[in-house]
Amino acid sequence: MKKVSRSKMKYKFRIGKLETSVYIILLFIILIPLEYYFQSRFTLQNSMIINFNQDKIIDTQITQILDKYKNNKLQSNLEPNYYKKYPKFGISLIQEIKAYEKIKNIHSNKEINVIIIFKEQISQESRIDIINKLDLDGSIKRIFNVIPAVSYRVKLKELISKYSLIESELEIIKIFKDEVRNIYNYFNISSIQENGLSASSLDLNNWWLNQIGANNIDANGTGVKIAILDTGISSIHTDLSSKNPPVVHHSFISDEDENSTYGANDLNGHGTHVSSIAAGLGISSDGKYRGVAPGATLYNLKVANVSGSIETSDVLAAIEWSIKNNINIISMSFGDVYPETYNPETLALQNATEHGIVCIAAAGNSGPYFVSSGSPAVGINVISVGATDKYKRIASFSSAGPNDMFHVIPDVLAPGYGIIGAEEVGSLLSNYLRYTNSFISGKYYFSNYIFLSGTSMACPMVSGAAALLLEKYPNLTPEGVRIALYKGSYQPNETLEPKDLGDNRVGAGIINVSNSLEWLNSQSNPYELIGVFPKYVPYAPYDLLSYPGEEQYFNISVYSSLNNSQNVQIDLPNLDGIELQAIPSTLSFSNHSVQFFTLRVKILENATIGSRNGLIYINKTGSSEIYDIINFSINVKYPKGTILFDSFHGLNDWFPTWPTGLNQFDSYQAMKDIHDYGYKLYYKSQFWTYNYNPYYNAELLSLDKLQLADVVVLQTPILPYTEMEINALKEYVSKGGSILILGTRYQDLCLD
Repeated sequence: MKKVSRSKMKYKFRIGKLETSVYIILLFIILIPLEYYFQSRFTLQNSMIINFNQDKIIDTQITQILDKYKNNKLQSNLEPNYYKKYPKFGISLIQEIKAYEKIKNIHSNKEINVIIIFKEQISQESRIDIINKLDLDGSIKRIFNVIPAVSYRVKLKELISKYSLIESELEIIKIFKDEVRNIYNYFNISSIQENGLSASSLDLNNWWLNQIGANNIDANGTGVKIAILDTGISSIHTDLSSKNPPVVHHSFISDEDENSTYGANDLNGHGTHVSSIAAGLGISSDGKYRGVAPGATLYNLKVANVSGSIETSDVLAAIEWSIKNNINIISMSFGDVYPETYNPETLALQNATEHGIVCIAAAGNSGPYFVSSGSPAVGINVISVGATDKYKRIASFSSAGPNDMFHVIPDVLAPGYGIIGAEEVGSLLSNYLRYTNSFISGKYYFSNYIFLSGTSMACPMVSGAAALLLEKYPNLTPEGVRIALYKGSYQPNETLEPKDLGDNRVGAGIINVSNSLEWLNSQSNPYELIGVFPKYVPYAPYDLLSYPGEEQYFNISVYSSLNNSQNVQIDLPNLDGIELQAIPSTLSFSNHSVQFFTLRVKILENATIGSRNGLIYINKTGSSEIYDIINFSINVKYPKGTILFDSFHGLNDWFPTWPTGLNQFDSYQAMKDIHDYGYKLYYKSQFWTYNYNPYYNAELLSLDKLQLADVVVLQTPILPYTEMEINALKEYVSKGGSILILGTRYQDLCLD
């Protein structure tokens, strides 16, 4: 079947040219689009070189990291000619160039902040020499050790005109845009009704501590350092100002004094609320609104300004500081909505993990749609956190995965609805909530409370829980903490089956720190752990798998907490009519880290109906020792019919979705219902279909392809059809085939 490139296709005819009568049903779907709100911030930063006078901070081998990301599919979002023209530029930087070329005659001196990544172990001096050799008209903002990189401000026209020199410079690996993002949107009680809850029904008790098993345990996080990367932490709220050791304050925003308490103060209010959830003392509420780990030491690493805007280079500086100062946990309640696993931020967090730091991030508030989480939560070394409500139900706003490497997001869930935490008096958030009378008075002056909802609140719950684990087991590696959280988690209070634990909304379930500690206590050596995630296959949204001929691929993560070398093998069950393949079948660990294998599942054409159940063992190579188990279960059925979804002409086969179309991921629940009802589906979509690139793997509608289906669904066909496709559709209908058209707006349909 012929494959075509969108950039080269020519269209001659529209579907309205069909001479044969075609019965077309227009289904107008009411969509609730994902709305992403971004606030721009461009602050010229003083040129500064951060030098810790350490011989070596960069242990991560960048080229090895690139190999790990070699299957990254993000570049398929770009027009091929742009990607071929600028292969050393990151995605968002190329998008900036595309936009700039439309306005360059008006705004020829547009400047941009970028992050230039070099090969590993390139010294700071050498990086400066390389930049000088390129003769770029720009200025250095920061030089990093956490990754071999430089943040730089430059005119876009300089990057474009000097690209051939950049391309020829072998020491430069990639140049990314210095992204500007926001803390995640939060919801106050007067502006949200979640799962039937309203402001009047919110519980003013600290129910969330019971939900995560953090009450009545013999630990409070003493000796554990938690870095809060946010808008700052209050220096006057008694729950935070009375901590001993005291909160350590640093600002990484260049227009604020880095070392002064005032400069790191929270003018927004978000960071104060978040930090009190993790480790607040609760003094102003007689302990009622204490944090999960009140004994932990808080580090206020301010990376967001008063409006909540964050630059990636500021985050990198804070991560680097955390490594230097032996922080145990980094907590991040911010991010974007793009599932990119390879970027400067995730590379820095990988290095932090290799230095023993547990990195935890909010999954985001763009749910319940799949592929709605972004960096840093989508980083493979980051524990991503979704949100639940008082009744242990998943919050509808909680973002879901996967990321662009098919990795499940979130890892775990924690309470994130109506969470009561410290108020920073006079902050933007405080002023708004006091205007709506949405606050709770505390015992002490300037020490009151507010309640907010969002995965921003769930993230510090997990950060506090991790601190409790590290107090009891101080030598746990980040992977060990992750495994313990997985093992202690339990199922949300929803109509879910056990197999749903591990899918891209649920993760391992709701954390329970008491269960995690009990599990660690039961291990013969709690510091030598190997765990697998997810534990059930197939998992959503890759679970449309029931009929002969259907095939799917699953990304399985294997975590090792061992500080030594270890080899594991994947042993697969023999199931009648099912072809299972682990790629690769063995994994080698040289230190505590995460490795992946792809599980390929195919239902053979001659498979008989009935259930297939089996266990996939993660074993120590050459030994009968079992590290962990994956539960595999599938029910083979014969289809009542087949439905072909032609998403190519509606641009529904890529992510992010075309503005006038509907990404197939958003149709998952409807497609699953159809699939469960007895219909086999043919569909292709980026991040949903393995190795699918919508630019290079899209296929024309040939008669051979159409005849595979009883019904053909044309999804918002805004692109015209070729003459060959028109004839194929005519013949398909003349032979008894049926066509349905799904449209979001009839004006967008490609009809005469």
